[in-house]
Amino acid sequence: MEFAIIGGTFNPVHLGHLICAEQAYLEFNLDKVIFMPAGKPPHKEENKINSPEHRLNMLKLALEDNNHFEISDWEIKKEGKSYTVHTIDHFKEKYQVEKVNLIIGTDSLSEIFNWHKPDYILDNSNLIVAKRLDYSFTNIMKDQRLRKYEDNINILNNSLVEISSTMIREYVNEGKSIKYLTPKEVIDYIKSNNLYR
Repeated sequence: MEFAIIGGTFNPVHLGHLICAEQAYLEFNLDKVIFMPAGKPPHKEENKINSPEHRLNMLKLALEDNNHFEISDWEIKKEGKSYTVHTIDHFKEKYQVEKVNLIIGTDSLSEIFNWHKPDYILDNSNLIVAKRLDYSFTNIMKDQRLRKYEDNINILNNSLVEISSTMIREYVNEGKSIKYLTPKEVIDYIKSNNLYR
């Protein structure tokens, strides 16, 4: 079973997430992509993150027509902060694998040595790195600390879709349309639950 995990607050999930996950699924011959909404990310302020229930509901709506996309609420249900090392260990044990495939962006790769136990993450995962504007994969890989993990780091030939959850929240707050930024079902959910206003 070849799977990859894509993590994030998904506040809300948007087409950039979905396109990236689908491209990783195709390019790396995966059986499934698991969307992992963060519980309490150590680097984000909790009061700025919507309730786990809303974020999960929006994910379910966005993924329901794709049978190789799955959701794990493990981080949300877990007590305490969400650290990637714990997620890796959980999935290594669950699927009895040596390494876990993680989909991250070049922006995250550039920051990875600020993460909790970065060497453990790099040792125990295969990173599928999605391109992001303003972050050169080639330049990031010049970091000597990443050299010994080169075999575990692969660039994803993804489309550069510059949509962010922040942008969607701002648009909603300003009364602007978010059509084509996230699936229609998610837009309807945001409206009916009066989110981001």
